[in-house]
Amino acid sequence: MQKKTNHTTLKRIAFIGSYLPRQCGIGTFTTDLCENIAEAYPHTSCIVLPVNDLDTGYEYPARVRFELYEKDIASYHTAADFLNINNVDLVCLQHEYGIYGGRAGSHILALLREIRIPVVTTLHTILHSPDPEQLRVMQEVTSLSDRVVVMSSRGKNFLQEIYHVPSERIDVIPHGIPDVPFVDPSFYKDIFGVEGKTVLLTFGLLSANKGIENVIEALPAILERYPQVVYFVLGVTHPHVLRDEGETYRLFLQRLAREKGVAGNVAFFNRFVELDELKQFIGAADIYITPYNHPEQSASGTLAYTVGAGKAVVSTPYWYAEEVLDDGRGTLIPFRDPQALADRIIDLLDHEAERNAMRKQAYLYGRDMIWPQVAVAYMHTFERARRERRRIRNTEFGSKALEKRLGEWPPIKLDHLFNMTDQTGILQHALFTIPNYDEGYTTDDNARALIVSMYLEELGNPYGARLANRYLAFLGYAYDSGTHRFRNFMDYQRHWLNETGSDDSHGRSLWALGVVLRHSTTPALHHLSSRLFQQSLLAILPTTSPRAWAFALLGIHEYLQKYAGDRRANQVQDELSERLLSLYNQNRQDDWCWFEEKLTYCNAALSHALLLSDQPNQSTPKITAGLDSLRWLTGVQRSNSDRGHFVPIGSNGFYQRGAVRSRFDQQPVEAQATVSACVEALRLTGDAYWRTEARRAFEWYLGRNDLNMPVYDPTTGGCRDGLHQDRPNENQGAESTLAFLQSLLELQLAEYEMNTDKADNNEETTHSTAPAVQVQPNS
Repeated sequence: MQKKTNHTTLKRIAFIGSYLPRQCGIGTFTTDLCENIAEAYPHTSCIVLPVNDLDTGYEYPARVRFELYEKDIASYHTAADFLNINNVDLVCLQHEYGIYGGRAGSHILALLREIRIPVVTTLHTILHSPDPEQLRVMQEVTSLSDRVVVMSSRGKNFLQEIYHVPSERIDVIPHGIPDVPFVDPSFYKDIFGVEGKTVLLTFGLLSANKGIENVIEALPAILERYPQVVYFVLGVTHPHVLRDEGETYRLFLQRLAREKGVAGNVAFFNRFVELDELKQFIGAADIYITPYNHPEQSASGTLAYTVGAGKAVVSTPYWYAEEVLDDGRGTLIPFRDPQALADRIIDLLDHEAERNAMRKQAYLYGRDMIWPQVAVAYMHTFERARRERRRIRNTEFGSKALEKRLGEWPPIKLDHLFNMTDQTGILQHALFTIPNYDEGYTTDDNARALIVSMYLEELGNPYGARLANRYLAFLGYAYDSGTHRFRNFMDYQRHWLNETGSDDSHGRSLWALGVVLRHSTTPALHHLSSRLFQQSLLAILPTTSPRAWAFALLGIHEYLQKYAGDRRANQVQDELSERLLSLYNQNRQDDWCWFEEKLTYCNAALSHALLLSDQPNQSTPKITAGLDSLRWLTGVQRSNSDRGHFVPIGSNGFYQRGAVRSRFDQQPVEAQATVSACVEALRLTGDAYWRTEARRAFEWYLGRNDLNMPVYDPTTGGCRDGLHQDRPNENQGAESTLAFLQSLLELQLAEYEMNTDKADNNEETTHSTAPAVQVQPNS
């Protein structure tokens, strides 16, 4: 019998998400959806843009036309260009926070803002209590989508109540499943050598939240009544869990089975099976179990498959299960309750008629979930999205946004950073561009490098986390558990040259650790950074350097963005910020709005620290002092020429109140501190003055300075060690190079964040001014 051919006006559809052979649930769903639409609508071309979690990618089928790389934000911008020029009629996006890079998967926003094509997004996770970043990302994803698809009525309610998505833009389409016949489990049992036995089944990628230990805990009671029961656990360990934790969970389950005396009744199938073999496993099951430990799951492909196959199902009451198993289609038991699980399975085995009635109800319900039906439902949504096309390109907004950009940036070039970094960490000084081994290493510079590596990771640079491992290891080695302080100077032979480092190096280390704890997605970096941060935090209190206090405050602010409830960190923040405010009040005069009687080094960091101390409030004495002192400082550091270039305080004498200020030597760290503080002031106030000052300070690197000569070296990616009175210092040390990189990365991150905020407030635009990060490492 010839299959019916469906018709649509859509000629080309692009699918974005993970994709087989990548082993994950979203990959299976994207593949099934794409292939079934292609089969149902043979005159429509279906192409795929998969998201890779590995640098090497995967051996994809011919349908794949362009590959995105999870943490490389530039690939999202390029993918948008690819879609815009390739006559794509519609984009079908699979959204799951974990498959896209950036905080809460925010990299996908870079693509969504730039495409000029209708978008239909399927939401696989809809959180009831999202954190602020997850809320922001989900709200923008849904606002940039013409229509959104959810798989349950509860998911639709969450979207309306929590994320404020209008009901008329939401479609409920069930999770697709293969069309299988309603058969007796005995038909398949001989394939697995379990004829005459009762088969319990759980399948899917293994991770600790699956709750399989609860089934194993329940087995002794079940076997006492039904000794012929066997329990199949099918699936590989989730690739990300395997990468971070190895087979710890599987080994725990196997050990638990031995301890409970049920190892002979539990079979682990450690493989990712193709659909035909999966159908056999499901077919052989008498009872399917989803013993998940938490309610927060708005879709489950494994549950959908087994309900549609007409299986008797016992499940914990996570959100999707509560809806799908309603009306006698399955049975629910409490979370983490092995006894309740055992009792319910025994009851189902005792009452075959009830079990078969449950199977029939489930199978009939699943008839609307088979892929041919789901494919047609999706196509109706696609066509509706194209007809309604709610988002109109607003070119006027786009041009205004471009005028407000922070600037045009040189590409990120990491050659000299790699040149200065060895197996120990980053070396302190260079002779021209050659690392100077005689000067060894400092904790100060490795803390700076750790901050830079985190910003690189945030922008999707694949080298960020790799470099961070080395710099964080240096900080870990520098930490002295006896004094709770960080040593600072180390020679090339790895001998420490001082017992206790400077106050500044301690404050800067706390800054770097706070940045890691807020920005990194690597568990190992988190664990070590958390330990070092907690153990060294209180040691900042006896220090006497205001700049050390300021550096520490920058790190504490970063830390509190992730762990706002840490009482001790809040107390230290209050104490240090009060000290700075007290200094400011003691020294401030009408003609000298500063914290001390002298302007020295990293001056803007003092203002920057106060700006962060009372956020989100904007009218406190601390924030007022931060803004007033920074505005005064930027005026002092501006030349009297027509265009007024940036002139940092010279290090040959600095600037004593009432004396003549030193013009030289001008140091890159002054530009970095000023860029960072002005960017924060811009975030806080939205005042265009701070955009101008941030750009002015950054352009000092590029040659808009007293000598009209660049200190940034575009051939190496390094930065010269400042300006003498007659020439640049041709050495390219760590401090200078890292100052430039930190300034560049902070500007790019700030621009990206500001464009995100603009998009939040302007739902009718698809234009983005987020910069494409150009990475040019030759190492």
